[in-house]
Amino acid sequence: MDDHVFGPVPSRRLGQSLGVNNVPAKTCTYSCVYCQLGAAPQHIERRTFYRPEDIATVVKNTLASRHADDIDYITLVPDGEPTLDLQLDKTIRLLKLLGKPVAVITNGSLLWQKNVRMALMQADWVSIKIDAGSTAVWRRVNHPHPGLDYPRIQKGWQRFADSYEGTLTTETMLVNGVNDGAGELEAIAGHVAMLKPATVYLAVPTRPPAMSWVRPPGEKARAMAYTAFKQHGVAAKELTGYSPERFAAGDDPTAHVMAILAVHPMRKKELEQLLMDSNAGWNAVQELMDSGDIRAVDYQGQRFYVRALPGTRRGDSDG
Repeated sequence: MDDHVFGPVPSRRLGQSLGVNNVPAKTCTYSCVYCQLGAAPQHIERRTFYRPEDIATVVKNTLASRHADDIDYITLVPDGEPTLDLQLDKTIRLLKLLGKPVAVITNGSLLWQKNVRMALMQADWVSIKIDAGSTAVWRRVNHPHPGLDYPRIQKGWQRFADSYEGTLTTETMLVNGVNDGAGELEAIAGHVAMLKPATVYLAVPTRPPAMSWVRPPGEKARAMAYTAFKQHGVAAKELTGYSPERFAAGDDPTAHVMAILAVHPMRKKELEQLLMDSNAGWNAVQELMDSGDIRAVDYQGQRFYVRALPGTRRGDSDG
């Protein structure tokens, strides 16, 4: 399995999603406190990472080797920010030729750039992350690159929303004690309502976060968030708790596990089911554990398995 593609994986928003990595690990404009991939340095300069033709070829071959009818979306959801890819425009165009709708999950931090907005206009479905109503909270929860300006980013969201003809959604990650206060929720809801998204999602951390202090908000705060959006004429949907997840089996179970874990930590039961579906045993996971390629992490009473980031694997050197 090529690292450019993972899945299909069950998505709470998109059904069965074939994920596409178009940027290297942790190449992002943010270093969010809740990120399931851990903390990382921020980037702001767009550049070419991979050839769009190579990505499209891998996706095409993957579709041919699986039950393509069971795949609902091809989703650009890398372990970084997809709009940092200077070839995003061409990548989306080539992927759309494969006969599946294309989705992009972005933090929206570069939508103030016209060429980024134009690239995303081609996607069938776009999700924008909106975690803060104020600059101070934005900095605290998203840890943005210092060259970014929140009011400028917000204007970029609006310009995109005003012209985009596909399905626009937003997602807000609620973090206990950070962005779940009444005033901040009111500000977030106000920004989101102006974009007139088709669907608004409210999420809470359910996987091991970058910062160990991160916790999901309580029921009162979640109810307050729902009410704030409703008062702005927006019906929000919660992405809280665990949804049943069954990951599609791969021809090479070890490579398939590594590809999924690069962007999507898995609970032990999910991993066991995947191995069973792939006619593989737990020894495949144990070998990856022994080599340091993956690690076990306990969070909120659940055991997760995550892929070790480059430079942190056993035997890696700082040079």
